[in-house]
Amino acid sequence: MAGPAVDVKVFEEIFARPTIEGMLALDWHDFEDFVKYVFECAGYAVERVSSYPNRHVDLLLYAGRVGGKPSARVEVRRYATAHIIKPAVLAFLGALQIAGATPGYLVTTSDFTAPAYEAAAASNGKVHLINGQRLIRYIQYVAGTRLTGEDARQSVIPQPLIPPDCLSTAESIEKRDPESTTILAIANAKGGVAKTTTSLNLALALTTMHKQRVLLVDMDGQGSLTSLLPRPAEPTGKSKGKTKANSWPPPPDTAYISDYFTGHNTLTSLVRQTRFEHLWLIPADERLFQLELTANVLLARTFDFVRAIHSPTLRAPDGNPFDWIILDTPPAQSFCTRTALASSHYVVLPACAETLAVKGARSALITAQTMRALMGSGVEVAGCLLTRWKQSMPAMQALVPLRDVLSGYNVRLLSARVPEDSKVEKGHSLTAWGKLRHLFGLASGPAARAYDSFTKELLPHVHRG
Repeated sequence: MAGPAVDVKVFEEIFARPTIEGMLALDWHDFEDFVKYVFECAGYAVERVSSYPNRHVDLLLYAGRVGGKPSARVEVRRYATAHIIKPAVLAFLGALQIAGATPGYLVTTSDFTAPAYEAAAASNGKVHLINGQRLIRYIQYVAGTRLTGEDARQSVIPQPLIPPDCLSTAESIEKRDPESTTILAIANAKGGVAKTTTSLNLALALTTMHKQRVLLVDMDGQGSLTSLLPRPAEPTGKSKGKTKANSWPPPPDTAYISDYFTGHNTLTSLVRQTRFEHLWLIPADERLFQLELTANVLLARTFDFVRAIHSPTLRAPDGNPFDWIILDTPPAQSFCTRTALASSHYVVLPACAETLAVKGARSALITAQTMRALMGSGVEVAGCLLTRWKQSMPAMQALVPLRDVLSGYNVRLLSARVPEDSKVEKGHSLTAWGKLRHLFGLASGPAARAYDSFTKELLPHVHRG
């Protein structure tokens, strides 16, 4: 017989820090209740039916209230080492066929044998297998995506269902080889930490110092990166190809990344030249702010973007592939930030040595962990880059909690530190006015040298050294 019911706080603790050991510490009855709790956090109404004669179904999942036709049926098995074999999968499939057309999830703390996976694959989507590691990923994604516990119960905002199938969909997306085209997101939940400055000057360091072909993608509705990289000047005069060196105002953009998300343009059609050789841009405008209000729950749009950014058809207008695609993200855990992270091989976290920096860094790391759980690979945080650095006692003191947060997520603090430098603003000002002058085009100052050092430090980590 099962022991006394486990306090829901135990479930909340395992849910917050899921491990196989933590789940195995529960007895079989409590583990079933924990799986029920996980699906409830994912938005399902769940009915426990394991006491019914059909022992191959433990839980019924409903998209709304309990009752009527369930969305899915669940069998739960708690094993420390034993793998579930093919006959168990076939028995579950038989139970599902008796019940009708409803699909089912077979959940375990261990794993399945190869023939068991083959049997599930042959079921035409009827049976979905969730082993211990996949269950942990599902929990991490759900936990980082929506309110849970008492917050969820009191929320007046409806939250969509998160089916476990989203993990399989993410894994099925064909990705670029990062050693051929490296996709890097620059992210931090806090504003004012030089995300755009880092995106731009990393790209310029790669193009000017390392002769790489770079696509910058502006995913912030403020469009700061777009403003810093105006279109090339239009040809002028009677001689073909003759242009003004510094025309102002620059030719306006006519399409933006928001046009991709509304279905009006492909990503490839949005790639345009900047005034720098080997540097291209997909621009952004303020419509991204409006899109955030409707797209933040559309996981399908995230997957569409991941497919598009990883597609080999996304090339420069001259037909050649990019060496790097760098995604400049907005502050906070927005749809665009999460989508950029889901698309990335690697992430760089710019941060300032300030008292308020820790919360933003932790939030960004949680979001990166969430999207890595969804995608199953990639989204590796390559390091934290200190920006706007000033050597002082307050800065050194602020570094202590920041280092603690980074250590908790096994993220290294990069040795390069980008100092405060008036040439950064001067370089950006000249670039935004259409001149081919930028941080690396000015007499090399401390920030330029720091970004060059950062780039050299980054390259070996992403296997591009």
